[in-house]
Amino acid sequence: MSVMVFLFLAVGTLLFSRSIRPEVRALVWLGLIEYMGCSAGQQLWTWFVIEGGDTVMYTERGAELAKYMDQSFWFTAPEVLRLLFQQPSGVDNIGGVVGAGSNTGSMFAASAFLIYFMGGSIIAAQFLTAGLSFFAALLFFKAFEETEPTLNPRWVFLATVLFPSVAFWTSAILKEAFCFMGIGLVLGAWRCAYSKRWIRFVLMLPLGVTLLALFRAPTMPPLALGIALYFVYTRLRKTRGGDVIILGPVYLAMGFIIVAGGMVLLTQLDPTLGLDRIGETMGRRQRAWTAAQGGSNIDSEVDMAPATPLEQLSHVPIALVNALFRPQLFDVHNIATLISAIEMTIVSYLLIRTLLRTGWRGIMTEIERSPLLLMCSIVGFVGCTFVGLVTYNLGSLARYRVPFLPFYAMFIVYLYKPRKLPQLVVSEAAPPPLSPLSRLPVRRGTRA
Repeated sequence: MSVMVFLFLAVGTLLFSRSIRPEVRALVWLGLIEYMGCSAGQQLWTWFVIEGGDTVMYTERGAELAKYMDQSFWFTAPEVLRLLFQQPSGVDNIGGVVGAGSNTGSMFAASAFLIYFMGGSIIAAQFLTAGLSFFAALLFFKAFEETEPTLNPRWVFLATVLFPSVAFWTSAILKEAFCFMGIGLVLGAWRCAYSKRWIRFVLMLPLGVTLLALFRAPTMPPLALGIALYFVYTRLRKTRGGDVIILGPVYLAMGFIIVAGGMVLLTQLDPTLGLDRIGETMGRRQRAWTAAQGGSNIDSEVDMAPATPLEQLSHVPIALVNALFRPQLFDVHNIATLISAIEMTIVSYLLIRTLLRTGWRGIMTEIERSPLLLMCSIVGFVGCTFVGLVTYNLGSLARYRVPFLPFYAMFIVYLYKPRKLPQLVVSEAAPPPLSPLSRLPVRRGTRA
């Protein structure tokens, strides 16, 4: 089954590589190798080094459910499907399943279906998950590259596909992998709407929203906000003269409807994430991290989690710094933290160098010029802020922020390498251009 998975991924990669620029095609195959290598590394790390973790839990209990489906598929599969959609089912407490009615229960069900259709092979299911995440990363690249064709496509590919943390944490059966697939599908549908490819739009959008709703519902508001601002800003830039007075409020209302729809859907899926209870939910999660003890804890010196909304706002700067820059080299205490620290040190260097070169005014000018940069800044910073607020552990922080890292990386790439230099094409038959001095009149008897 693993061989069949590799063949499927190779064919998909070949088909995609034919639809993009020739200078990026070699990088597509490099991306596939990276994701397969990360999947193999994840399996070796979790099964033989630390001998545990979320991946092991999901696959072991998913394999138990897959065995029940193998014995009686038509009896067990509907119950596993109810578990996937967080509904009461007959397998809520079978095979060590916990967290029924939440995204944890959905993970057990998704793992069960993957392992079942892979003939009971956990290894093949892991590689297939990594491959689907890789295809989602390609959707990220395609969406951003189509939106800003003047950017260097190699840098865009580096930010969206080859980012090491994204590849590592989405190459295993984890919630982040399925959330990443969902965001990729939503971005693909977003670009299909602009290019009027309606069949792909209808196929991608419902599937992407469903994956987000099941596995990482809190990612929906930042994504909806970013897409809404992109829509409003691009429409307002195209509107001229007196039409702004008429169409401006219409576009703002449409953007508000997009954001409000995302919030309503989120509240229906998880009432604890509603506006009236979000502060209480965040405080509960923060207190859980504060009570936990571990070498990777970020704010171990904090005795109490913020209790009021005002206190939550006061912790936003440190939360944003933790999410965007840590771990650094001074945080290293194991191999996994070292790899992440090297990565974030490079990212921090690029961002600081860009800030010193362009300044805050230059960054704001670039955001004003580019709707994509505005979208990436909103999604990346808002999403990472919430992750930083509710996560007080470096290892978990590096994993939970993965869905927002491509937006953060695109923000840096756009500022660091903003444009491709246009090439001057000169016809071979055309004479070489004359020097300005050669056009000056020369008097007889004088030296040129």
